[in-house]
Amino acid sequence: MGIRTAPTKPAKGRTTPRASKKAAPSSRAGAKRGATVDRLMKKTRQSAKEDALTERETEALTWTARGKSRASIAELMNITTRTVVFHLKRAQKRLGAMTCTQAAVKAAMLGLIEP
Repeated sequence: MGIRTAPTKPAKGRTTPRASKKAAPSSRAGAKRGATVDRLMKKTRQSAKEDALTERETEALTWTARGKSRASIAELMNITTRTVVFHLKRAQKRLGAMTCTQAAVKAAMLGLIEP
């Protein structure tokens, strides 16, 4: 006969075993990430409405979203390349974007431009 051991009791207040530590963080991280994206988009929508883009900023972002270079945009808008950069940087700042491409994507997602 083998050695008999007493059955183990669950910890106080716990009736089921704990979930694997590896599975829980990834599922929570995904949910947390989704909530963060939703919160940022909501904040961006609010700030975009408050700081509406000017007509020139909207036009420059639209051309950027369509893949035009800054020099091409300057020709299309009949302004200098430096002025195009100015409008894109202001739009970037208003949308809270790090790059012009990111600003164009945000503006498209918010319905401010049609690429």
